[in-house]
Amino acid sequence: MFDRTSNETDVREDLIVPFLKELGYQRGSANNIEREVTIKYEAEFLGRKKKSDPPLRGRPDYVLSVLGAGRWVLEVKAPNQPLDSEVIGQALSYAKHPEISAGYAVTTNGRRLKIHSAHQTALDDPICEISVSTPEDLAFSVTGFLSPQAIRRKLTPEQQSAGEPLAVGFPAQATVTGGEVIYKRASHVLGGDTPYQLRRIIDQELRERVRFLSGFQTTVAGGTVARDENGRIIAKLDIPLHREELNAFASENGIHEAKYICLEDRVSSDIENPSTFDVAGAFQVAGDQPIYDIISNRMTFNGFPTTQNYYGTATGYLDENTFSGTFEMGFDCKVHAMGMQFSYTISTSGVFSVILS
Repeated sequence: MFDRTSNETDVREDLIVPFLKELGYQRGSANNIEREVTIKYEAEFLGRKKKSDPPLRGRPDYVLSVLGAGRWVLEVKAPNQPLDSEVIGQALSYAKHPEISAGYAVTTNGRRLKIHSAHQTALDDPICEISVSTPEDLAFSVTGFLSPQAIRRKLTPEQQSAGEPLAVGFPAQATVTGGEVIYKRASHVLGGDTPYQLRRIIDQELRERVRFLSGFQTTVAGGTVARDENGRIIAKLDIPLHREELNAFASENGIHEAKYICLEDRVSSDIENPSTFDVAGAFQVAGDQPIYDIISNRMTFNGFPTTQNYYGTATGYLDENTFSGTFEMGFDCKVHAMGMQFSYTISTSGVFSVILS
């Protein structure tokens, strides 16, 4: 499929993109695709003795998440690079990182693909190794390991009792009494499908939205953290939008009902091994339906049918009765206008704290 002139970008575009689609993954869905997530390695994680050593950062090529079940990481190399112990070790370090906590580390150079369990070492034989022919054949060959259905079957955490404590010193359910969310950074990417004549106008509007979001702060008014009937830890947050029509819009589109799901047995109290909550959802807005404009903080008419996907992770630890940490959120939007379709993505990150009782 690839020759000696092919590079890593060729593998990503010609193999990985259709391969993940064929498996059933889509960015912004419950079976989410994240690209080059930045993670931080502290001294202890790397086995260094000096805590004062500055943390290193890593960026797995792909993190694939099945909401409420598990994750796997995919590291892509050029066809002329062997999948040796160094490459496998790199993928395993991403999979084992507490901010990722993936079940599998997968490596490919477009010629071969290897699957390792996150519990293995780089010198262990892979649990699966196959030659790559086409994206469709590759997806068929690994569907028993990597499809969303397989991840739910193989990696869903062992069911806990619905009455098990959430964390040390907490019962199976806790009430959220307050908190705050601070957006530190925001950026946007305009889709390549955007018509040339609209690019400048849309890009300018997105720049204003991103500028507004950077530094934006909001409160957490309430909510709950509890185990569901399967023992999973589910958080629901009440983040008021300050205007009645905005809250009505959020309720109508299920935004207030968004669930943040943690796959771990307990909420961590260890800053070095934080817990991660995932969220994903989508809603559609008709052209004649009002939509929230974050810049003006009011409802306005978009005029065009719009589909929005949102997805994110919140990683933190519990200190007494406060769960705090960092978050990353993404919003993918597709707009149908004047017989054309265009898309854009807004990515945000920041810090949060949630007070429990």
